[in-house]
Amino acid sequence: MNRRFTTHIKSLGCALMLGVLGSCSSDDNSEQSSIIKVKPDYNVNFTQQDFNVYDGITNFSHKLISEVLTNEDDMELHGKNFVISPLNCAIDIAMLAESTDSVSAQKLCKILEVPDIESLGTACNKVMTYLYAPENKTEIEIANSIWYANQYAANIPARYIKKMNTTYFADINSTDLATEAGKKAINSWINAKTDGLIYDLNGPLEASQNLDALILSAFYFNYGDLFSFERYSTTNGIFHTPTGDQRIKMMVTDCLIGRYEDDEKEVFIMHYRVNQWALAFIMPKNGYEMKDVCPNYEEWYAIWNHIGRPHMGTLRVPRLSIESNIELNTLSMFNTIGNMPLNGMGLPSCKIGTICQKSYFNFDEDGVESTSVSRGALSDPYPDEPSEWLYATIDRPFLFYIVNPKISTVIMEGRVLDPTKK
Repeated sequence: MNRRFTTHIKSLGCALMLGVLGSCSSDDNSEQSSIIKVKPDYNVNFTQQDFNVYDGITNFSHKLISEVLTNEDDMELHGKNFVISPLNCAIDIAMLAESTDSVSAQKLCKILEVPDIESLGTACNKVMTYLYAPENKTEIEIANSIWYANQYAANIPARYIKKMNTTYFADINSTDLATEAGKKAINSWINAKTDGLIYDLNGPLEASQNLDALILSAFYFNYGDLFSFERYSTTNGIFHTPTGDQRIKMMVTDCLIGRYEDDEKEVFIMHYRVNQWALAFIMPKNGYEMKDVCPNYEEWYAIWNHIGRPHMGTLRVPRLSIESNIELNTLSMFNTIGNMPLNGMGLPSCKIGTICQKSYFNFDEDGVESTSVSRGALSDPYPDEPSEWLYATIDRPFLFYIVNPKISTVIMEGRVLDPTKK
């Protein structure tokens, strides 16, 4: 079946707005001191310590979405679709850990459930080099940057700049963060790194007169032809939203599907090859809410182990688009971050301000240009003899997770209550 599928994920990730000092200089001398590129390596040597870190970040991923679901009213997300990139958030928190003192860094490592900043930095470096590899059959951009006010240029230690460059591939930038010219420079960087879908730091990410430094991690992820849909196969369907049935466009494809079900939920996992990329859908049954079926770390792996090898099947899934602008400070898991000094960054009198993530997720049939690569020694994309043909229809509110099983990492996660709402 010759169909095409595209998922666009553009995320500003977790923007950490730092500083409570006075205003910056009125003159803008925007300066970008480096342009660092990630070096792709599909055969990067992952150690057991790296996998321990990824397990911690996976646990953090499930706690993060669980806390968002539990606190959706406080976060003004009630009745809304949303999307979060936990990996992107973890990378940005790792850069923050490098920017503070040793005691604060350990607190940040505890949030991510990783042992120490050294192993976290090594694992972040490896996951970026691995995901960038063309063998993953994705178009990807993971771009990190540090922005600080011109008046602090002399304060930034050379060892800090080197660490950010080599471990996190982060650009170091000097600008006047309080002026329109400074905002324009930052917004231009964001726009370029997210392929034009995230334009600026509006909403809770808005720069202010009190902003002294900014740590940004932009994440762009585009499924090329990993899964396939064609517009001719899209049909009308019904989606059962919390406020009533909605007529929607349902995309249809034949693909590898894993299925799990218990009294609370139904789970379908759409695979591209058995051990490379997967898109998981979790739908609560009648009488249960999203927060009831959001799996913790142990439940997550129990589901995957129960499913085992997927089968060929037919999947019907709604076309949808989501934009999220989420402030994370209200979550209890981040309540230890306040008042951390930025000693490592050379700004000990500055404190952490807003922690936010701005994301965009699009799921439709449009094709994209992708790089032609060798598939190497990847596993066979289909089972030799599927024992059953599965039928899956995602027609009621669901959680979704984009996963790279090789590194046991959740790339993106979110909730859809009504696919007709952006």
